[in-house]
Amino acid sequence: MKVYLAGPIDSCTAEQTHDWRTKAKILLDNHECLDPTRRNANGALEGLDNKNEIIERIINPDLMDIKNCDAVIANCWKPSHGTSMEIYAAWSMNKRVCVIVPEWRGPSYWLVAHADLIAWSLDEACGWVKGGCRV
Repeated sequence: MKVYLAGPIDSCTAEQTHDWRTKAKILLDNHECLDPTRRNANGALEGLDNKNEIIERIINPDLMDIKNCDAVIANCWKPSHGTSMEIYAAWSMNKRVCVIVPEWRGPSYWLVAHADLIAWSLDEACGWVKGGCRV
């Protein structure tokens, strides 16, 4: 099973961006994880400000990953426009979607409406994938 790892990237530290994805890859060791951060190796995407270049180099490849995946885990530990768009894109492509939201924050109605599962932790989300994305 291929799993796309959606979550905030902009205005995040390297630890905030990568630590949970690294843990997800370990927990999902028998699954292929599609990590959108892999495209920015060595700062390859830094300084993009042209709309067409952003679409070509970031958005279209992310959408292709979502199209090619079986499920999406979206870590919504803080609001993110890009993550919200990825959740909606996955939902519109009939992909299985699990949204992780901290219990203290609670999910927005938009997330509830576009997710198959609201999880309170990465462990719960990865367990959902390992269980075949059954609710």
